[in-house]
Formats: sequence, structure tokens, C-alpha cells
Amino acid sequence: MGTDRLVVVGDRFEEFLANPGTIAASRLRADELGERELVAGQGLSGRLLAELAKHWDVPVPARRELTHKRSAENVLIGEPSPVDGVWTAPLVLDERNEVLADHITGQHVPAVALIEAARQMWTAVTELRYPPDGPSRFVIEQLRSRFDTFVFPLPATVRYRLIAHEQGPVGQRFHASLAISQRGVVAAEFDVNYRVIAGKLSAKQEAMAARQALTEVRSTSDSVMEESRS
Repeated sequence: MGTDRLVVVGDRFEEFLANPGTIAASRLRADELGERELVAGQGLSGRLLAELAKHWDVPVPARRELTHKRSAENVLIGEPSPVDGVWTAPLVLDERNEVLADHITGQHVPAVALIEAARQMWTAVTELRYPPDGPSRFVIEQLRSRFDTFVFPLPATVRYRLIAHEQGPVGQRFHASLAISQRGVVAAEFDVNYRVIAGKLSAKQEAMAARQALTEVRSTSDSVMEESRS
């Protein structure tokens, strides 16, 4: 990155903003940049990114429905696109995001945010490549994660590669690998098995399991409950 570039980062990454060559989003004034090139780091709102996109090449958040989020600030990725079987999307963290609201320690992006970004990525890719027939729920069967190095509030990329896919009697099953990289280095990797089930069927299964769990707890003797607490 050239020294003439200025990286704009969300204000909540205050420790990272102590580094030279950065500027807090609240202090950014496009008309004061002169000839300096702007780089969009993490922590920026969708509204600010949309404004910056008029003058610079910056990522913008994916549609909420692709990531199964209700609030725009909780979207963590840009819209995925495929290249030779691998789907990629930029990491796009809004500092108001629910997973960042009470968990920023030091200069790096918390691991919990990266896990949620991976979840949004496999959800979005599945919605785009294998759109469910009607309302559906995503059920995680197994998730393994590995974190090799810090991810800082700088540009980063999320990648998704499908390993296996099958259509079952009650939905679709997927096995995929994901990676989050920054500066050409893989920082975090995920291996996930998940299912996509029709919403009504999933709700019915959950309701039955909830009633069974409640019945078992209500029928458990006080002595057993006390033992479980000890």
C-alpha cells in the first residue's frame, strides 16, 4: 500500500486508528483529501460506503435477505460472486454490527465476527446457487474453525468452496470449506456441514423437540435438578 493512500476505519477501532495513515470515519471529509487515494477499511456503515462508491472503488454490503439478517448494519459481507467454482465476497463490517457492539479488544477484528461472516457467506452462496423452494431454515450439523493470524480492520476477502451437495428427502445437505484472507494470507478457515430444510418442517421439528425438552425438565425430581446444578 502506497504512502499516499489513506485508510478510513470505523471509530470503534480506536486502537488501530492510532497507526499513521488511518482516519476515523467520523473525521472523513472527501473534499479535504486532495489527490490522496482512499482505501475503505472495516467498520464503515452501508450509507458511508455508498457515498464513497461514487468516487472510489469500495465494497458495499450484500442484500439483507441473502444473509438472513433483518438489520442492514448486521450484514458482514458483500454480495458473493463465482469464479471457477469458488465464490468470493469482500468482508464488510459495520461498526454498529451486533457482534461488534460489545466485543472489540485490541486492534484486530474479533473471531466471533469472522465466524458470523463465514455463516453469512455460506447462507448467501446457497441462496444464490441453490435457492430453496420457499421459506427455509439453515441448520448447522458441524462446524470446525481455525484461526492462524489476526484480521485487522483492513480490506479482506471471504471465499467459499462447495465440497459436496446432495438432495435428501427433507431438504438439501451441504459440505463446504471457507477461508478469510487479508493481504494475500489466509487468516481463518472453516469447514462446515449444514442442511437447508423447509421452514414449516423445521419449525414443526423444533416445536416437538422443545415440548419434549420441557416435559422432561418438568418431570425431573427436585433432587435430580439439584444434582445437575452441583
